[in-house]
Amino acid sequence: MYTAGQDEVLLVIGKLVRVDNLASQFEPKTVKGASFICLRTNMTYEELAQKVKDKFGFRARDVTIKMAYQYPEWMVID
Repeated sequence: MYTAGQDEVLLVIGKLVRVDNLASQFEPKTVKGASFICLRTNMTYEELAQKVKDKFGFRARDVTIKMAYQYPEWMVID
């Protein structure tokens, strides 16, 4: 069963800033509007990375992106 939004990913551009020797903090850049992409079943990491580059208009071949994620609020983590 498909639940609206379950396969949507919010894209946020920002940078990791070192807080101290053991921690970093993500500082998002403010972007007008929200950028979402939809995931497909069996999508590879390379396909996801290309979809992100396409969404943001990154055209240079030498652009490397770093992706991180947060667990959804509903997921119980030990």
